[in-house]
Amino acid sequence: MGEQEATHMGPPGSYDSTPHSVTLSSFEMSETEVTNQQYPDFLNAAFTDDWSK
Repeated sequence: MGEQEATHMGPPGSYDSTPHSVTLSSFEMSETEVTNQQYPDFLNAAFTDDWSK
């Protein structure tokens, strides 16, 4: 994770990350793509359904 300073595409003087190893714990991926809009729609529907009972 990280990038070489020579390939940094941010504003001048903003580079502050050196490449480093990252270990991830187990996680799951969905078979179906979810859009950025579908996620808040789901959360709003779940919140509304939960409080209406």
